[in-house]
Amino acid sequence: MFREQHVLVQFWCAHEFGKHQILTTIGQPFGVGVHDAGLSLYRRDSEGRSFVVDKDHEEEDHSPAARVFRRGLPEWTPDVTNYMPKHFPQQECAIRCNLHGYLALPVFDSNTPLCVGVLELLTSLKYTSYAYEVQQLNNALEVSIFPPTFNDTIRLIY
Repeated sequence: MFREQHVLVQFWCAHEFGKHQILTTIGQPFGVGVHDAGLSLYRRDSEGRSFVVDKDHEEEDHSPAARVFRRGLPEWTPDVTNYMPKHFPQQECAIRCNLHGYLALPVFDSNTPLCVGVLELLTSLKYTSYAYEVQQLNNALEVSIFPPTFNDTIRLIY
């Protein structure tokens, strides 16, 4: 599906938690190109994290997924080392897992202008363009990797 197999794709979904809105990967769809200890470790690290994305906590935009969710705009880099560690809390884990390329796309409810989550892709290669990966993700959504009701109400912005 992608140009190389050492890849992780995961969905960060916004959930109401008390009076806060939290972005998390727990219980959300994900996929790996190959079974690999590094990809599994990064996935477990992601499941152990959540980010408050309320309007009241905008100063806490330390994670790319949280920034993408709040701004509704994609974010990418050919190498996660381009980020300052405070702007990518999982940077050290990504480097240990041999993950360099990073792409995050906002996912919107097609019936409202609301962002409902972020589709995140990490790869071991350092791509300067993610056009191919975006097209592959879009094709996969059309083939229905998500439940049919989910596909009918989302759209990617890229």
